[in-house]
Amino acid sequence: MAEETDIDAVLRATDRAQGPYHLQFPDGFDHHRALARVQALTERLRADFDCPCVVDTGVQDASFHATVAVPAEATAAGEQITMRLTDHGDFAVVAAEQPGCPVDPDEAEASGP
Repeated sequence: MAEETDIDAVLRATDRAQGPYHLQFPDGFDHHRALARVQALTERLRADFDCPCVVDTGVQDASFHATVAVPAEATAAGEQITMRLTDHGDFAVVAAEQPGCPVDPDEAEASGP
């Protein structure tokens, strides 16, 4: 029961952390810092995978500010690696597919990557 109370408290605190006039990003979100971090990540991936990456920083009406993708041809598994960078802290989703476009779980498991 105490664990449920702790989870409720965290969720309520998260709700209050949102700015009153915007839901896409928390108060104090630094868009210039976020873009600089996207550029640094992109340069690191370009060097590590020896290829250009696809970068989208024109995201609107979402809780993330950028998507960076390493092309399938540059990866050992032959699968695109996609990173989606959130507006809420220094978090990212990393996927071997386009986030938000799930594949059939059985098909994904059979393909192996």
